[in-house]
Amino acid sequence: MSVKLIKSFGFTLNEASDLFDMIEMNEATCNNVSEKIEAKVKLLDEKIKELRKIKTLLLNGIKNCQGACNPSKADENCPMIVAAV
Repeated sequence: MSVKLIKSFGFTLNEASDLFDMIEMNEATCNNVSEKIEAKVKLLDEKIKELRKIKTLLLNGIKNCQGACNPSKADENCPMIVAAV
């Protein structure tokens, strides 16, 4: 197994190092590796939820801003971004 392959599965370098340590110590059983993979899948699910929330906020911001964005000068900033800062 290569670092490149493990990274392609979304594992960090530290996580890859842990997996290689398990292999080196002959502890990379199916159960141990499955636990690592299940933990990674759980993190990915949490990240997907977080990204979906961010996507919704951004799309709602666009929807709310369109038509309501009426700066008095052409060089004024969009209120959606200014309000967020």
